[in-house]
Amino acid sequence: MKKVPGLAGRVRVGAPDASLTPVSGVAVVAELVGRLGVTAALDDAVGQIKQRDRGLSGGEFLVALAQAQMCGAQFWIGLDHRRADRAGEALSAVATPASTTAVGLAERFGPAQFAGIEEGIGEIACRVIGLLPAARRAVLRTGGATIDLDGTDVEVYGAMKEGIAYSYKGARAGRPHVATWAEAGMVTAADLLAGDEDPRPGAGSLIERSVATLHAAGVTTRPKVRGDVGYFAKDIAQAAVEAGCDFSLGVTRNPAVWRAAAAISEDAWTKARRMKGAQVAVCDYAPAGWPPGTVTVVRRVKVGPVRFSRFSV
Repeated sequence: MKKVPGLAGRVRVGAPDASLTPVSGVAVVAELVGRLGVTAALDDAVGQIKQRDRGLSGGEFLVALAQAQMCGAQFWIGLDHRRADRAGEALSAVATPASTTAVGLAERFGPAQFAGIEEGIGEIACRVIGLLPAARRAVLRTGGATIDLDGTDVEVYGAMKEGIAYSYKGARAGRPHVATWAEAGMVTAADLLAGDEDPRPGAGSLIERSVATLHAAGVTTRPKVRGDVGYFAKDIAQAAVEAGCDFSLGVTRNPAVWRAAAAISEDAWTKARRMKGAQVAVCDYAPAGWPPGTVTVVRRVKVGPVRFSRFSV
């Protein structure tokens, strides 16, 4: 389907033009992959995944998968759709494998290879930081680094999928558990859990691996670990301290917290920065067994009658 010159709003229907691609942006991806040495970095970290030196290497396979996902592929069959785009393939960094081939290659990845993927991505991240303008590079390395912990459920279909379970929402799901360098917008470590797995036991490992990546990237400031109330656990706080980090974790609103908050004097509150209408104060609540020096910061926001009425029944 093509626009006809001079005839606004009209189209001509004809045979598909194989010289055109809907994903011309893969040319930019290929340029980036080449300049950063992405494939070689992943190959070095993952190692060989097959005995014969034929077809895609481990790094090339991972790049092909990532590119297919960026182009909208959500299932293995999406690789076959990518291969059918001849113009897009010609612009790609690596060849896209057939879905059947990809499944076979994926089965060659075990714990050692998955750890290698993360190591390779860490190396690539360091290369990216090194290529940034000096001012931006200095900000990331010396301006403070925050490790954000978060997990999300990804619904899947099919009762036979491995590592999948029903989440609390009742959907069959996997649960990517991710640590992100917030200021750089970059994932530093990740695990894949089942939908019913608690992410808290693995948080310490994510913190440790993330700190290693930050140090490799040249970060010199003391990192801070940040997590919502789902990460309210003394083991996570202790893991952060042992990794050389400060921490900021959401607190469960239990009766002891409410009592401590109610005891804050009015002159102890101060205006919160960059939060209109909010005030903060420190209270004396500190959970038992948490690292020495732990304090709780309370935030309060003035709610007007109009906003309050929206929540009334």
